[in-house]
Amino acid sequence: MPKEFTHWHIARQALKREIPGEVGEIIASNLALYYIGAIAHDITFYDLSSPSEANLEQMANQLHGVAGENTVAPLLEIMEWALDQDD
Repeated sequence: MPKEFTHWHIARQALKREIPGEVGEIIASNLALYYIGAIAHDITFYDLSSPSEANLEQMANQLHGVAGENTVAPLLEIMEWALDQDD
């Protein structure tokens, strides 16, 4: 699908900027996961269950900021949670 190619293209362009430090090392050693991550936020658009009990399409719309949501907020929450796991 075209949008997957777009996400992968953007991910590839970001990768060419040589992400520094530990994050860059993690990405370099897990390229397949990096590219899956570039499209993972679209997975909820493919909820084919009927009716959708979890309303995954609503979650997908929120992740994409359809109603003006801050699309960076969920990522920051996940990163903050992950950083707290080291304590």
